Amino acid sequence: MLLYCGGILAQKDSTMFVHQPNRNDNISDLSDEINITPFIHNASNGFELRAKKNLRYDPNESIGFGLRLSHKWLILAIGYGPKNIQEKKHGSTDYLNITLNSYGKQLGFDAYYLAYNGYYISNPAGIPELNQAYGKNFPTLPGLSTLNIGCNLFYVFNHQKFPYRAPFVQNELQKRSAGSFILTASFSYYNLKSDTGIILALAYNHIPTESRITDGSFNSLSIMPGYTFTLVGLKRFFFTLSPSMGVMVQYQTYCIENETQTRNVVDIAPRIMTRVAMGYNGKHFYTGFNGVLDNYNVHLANKDFLLYTIGGGSF
Repeated sequence: MLLYCGGILAQKDSTMFVHQPNRNDNISDLSDEINITPFIHNASNGFELRAKKNLRYDPNESIGFGLRLSHKWLILAIGYGPKNIQEKKHGSTDYLNITLNSYGKQLGFDAYYLAYNGYYISNPAGIPELNQAYGKNFPTLPGLSTLNIGCNLFYVFNHQKFPYRAPFVQNELQKRSAGSFILTASFSYYNLKSDTGIILALAYNHIPTESRITDGSFNSLSIMPGYTFTLVGLKRFFFTLSPSMGVMVQYQTYCIENETQTRNVVDIAPRIMTRVAMGYNGKHFYTGFNGVLDNYNVHLANKDFLLYTIGGGSF
């Protein structure tokens, strides 16, 4: 099941806000129009254990589709993901994705709840023992589950000339190429657990004992400066790139195979988030694609680390 909903922060001019004399010269507001649009959405919630050999874990999730209604500050969308494909090879995954987005002229946020149960190792060819045992099939871990809850809050500095919601919501039209520095602050909670562990016995020779996680919880606080730029061509076509990079403070609690005590660690690690959008805004028709890729690093012993990724794209 997929559920998406969102809104746009309404901000009215008053003496409390800075006057924006040039905004109408660069931006057309289309939020008064009622728009009903179909969409296709593909999400990603995999992770990778990087040691002597890397192990990549992915859920078997399908592409979702649905309808989105937008008017003024409100955006509502609901999507549905059909039955998993290639279950014989990849196993079965049950998942629930809920996201809430609100994009204002200066401030905005993304909030998400991602719950997955059932993963498979998508790169068994990299481990000789797994490659020999499974051939063209993939090792499945039906008891492996993850939970990811988080919120990103961002501030747009050059909001007079750069509309952040134009490429990602398309209820505003950017007339000229422009960009802006942005600042993102975020919190996230990530949990993974498996009763049987996430490392198959056939891969033990390639994964050190201290990196064999059975379950763990990771709480992160991040601050990321970045820059967003939209290139406008032929007045109606656009391409937007929005990279942000910063640092996160993380509190980790996790268990290792055959250990009776839980490890508690405070760590500082880099974090990178990238958004991209492209599309066309016509007078009566518009289309576009937007996506996000968000990477988190979890340092383990022996310089090994866990890399988990939140990503997705919508048409």
